Amino acid sequence: MDNDSIVYTNSDKGLGICAIELENYIKWGLKHLTNKTCYEQMTEEQAWEEILQLKQDIFQWTVDSRGEVDDEIIECIRAAMDKSMKDPFAYFYVMPKIHKPGPMGSKTRGVSSDCGSLPHTLGQWVDETLQPIAQSQSLYFPNSIALKEEYEKLSLTSSHSLFTYDAIEMYPNIPTDECCERLERWFKLPNQLKWFKKLKVGTLMAAIKLVMKGNRMKFGDLFYKQILGVAMGMSPAPPIANLFVGIFEEENVVGKFADCIASLRRFIDDGIGIWLHDPDPEIDIANWIKFKTTMNSCGLKWTFSPRSQSAVFMDMTISIENGKIETVLYSKPLALYLYIPPHSCHAPGVLTGLICGMVLRIHQLCTKEKDVDREMYLFMRRVLDRGHNLEEIKAIFSQAITNAKRYIRRSPARRKELLLEKAQAAKRQVYFHLPYHPNHPSSDIKKAWKRLIYNPPGKLQLNYTTNQTGHSIPVDRFILCFHRSPNLGNKLSYRKIDNRSGPKVSSFLD
Repeated sequence: MDNDSIVYTNSDKGLGICAIELENYIKWGLKHLTNKTCYEQMTEEQAWEEILQLKQDIFQWTVDSRGEVDDEIIECIRAAMDKSMKDPFAYFYVMPKIHKPGPMGSKTRGVSSDCGSLPHTLGQWVDETLQPIAQSQSLYFPNSIALKEEYEKLSLTSSHSLFTYDAIEMYPNIPTDECCERLERWFKLPNQLKWFKKLKVGTLMAAIKLVMKGNRMKFGDLFYKQILGVAMGMSPAPPIANLFVGIFEEENVVGKFADCIASLRRFIDDGIGIWLHDPDPEIDIANWIKFKTTMNSCGLKWTFSPRSQSAVFMDMTISIENGKIETVLYSKPLALYLYIPPHSCHAPGVLTGLICGMVLRIHQLCTKEKDVDREMYLFMRRVLDRGHNLEEIKAIFSQAITNAKRYIRRSPARRKELLLEKAQAAKRQVYFHLPYHPNHPSSDIKKAWKRLIYNPPGKLQLNYTTNQTGHSIPVDRFILCFHRSPNLGNKLSYRKIDNRSGPKVSSFLD
């Protein structure tokens, strides 16, 4: 743990922790950053000059956007910028793709962590503003469950096949200027102006450009700026990427390929489609080639799976059987199933939440009962392999199964009603956050809240009183929330490697 020559890093796709020699880790990072198409190296002096200019530009944006953006948001962005000036840069780090063939480190994912950086809070506002716009696109779907429910309604024939398509390094390859031009043109279309009642298109686009072009980051003792694409790890990267591709798909794919694509859906850089084959094989292959060529002209490059009766997509294996879509859970061959062990310092509700969530997921994503039974057995076996006792988890599993079956029996309308009821109830709750400790006096804290604040003897109950401005206090419930204490991942952070002893990153440059 105290060995500065070893870097402990997360692997891509959540496949566990890797221990890497610092020298190799640095070389992996520089392999990304020395790509002069995407990144430009700066001196520390240049980096600080550009950070100060960026701060001025964001401040001017807050001045210009008065009346369009809420004052609270403007003040929050300004305060966050001031706070970030102690360390205003993003941090670049690398995750090895151990699931890819080849020696370790031959394929890695570069990420720019912008949390706490100068443009971070503005990026969060951009993200919140763009999310509903991106989710309104015709190819959007929120999760695997929604996709399965949509596909289950389809009636297919022997002429239908499944295919998937995947963007090649989407985020760093998005052409920045082309992306901004495409978004701005689309935002100004009459049917898109519904998103811009108080907010102007120019104000949103100015913020997007500041965020996309404002990524200044450190890797060890080196400073870089991103000159192409949007940084993976930046808050608005997913909706920006979704819109960039989605606008192109709606304008150039959806209508033009309606005769041969029965369905097309995409989750950021992963897409899936149902292909309707033409009776003439030559026409069919020509249509397939034309579709792939069209997608590759969107500004990004894509890989396509063969068209077949089965496809792996996200966390499902999807198949066409007897004209209907059937699904079963899919797990990567290297998945480690690192569920929390019994000795881990987590609140008891974490284990219950894990089991209930996974049991519901199994019931929702597996079409056949035999697949549900198999996945339930495997899941329980994996929980037991982590050290849990069968008697301890048996009751939790039993209740989780009951809850899952009850949820699935509900109609979509009833599920929506319950979500709204839950959201309304959440508005009348107050939350108290504490780091978890097994000997924490949680019951005493709840009793003190009830006795001293919510329902003190001889006084009105809290939700019958008013505050200093005369407004009622809509609080019915006190929720004690536990968050975990710092773990080894926090202690072994591999992002700020410039404080380590040994050779500096700059010594590895040619």
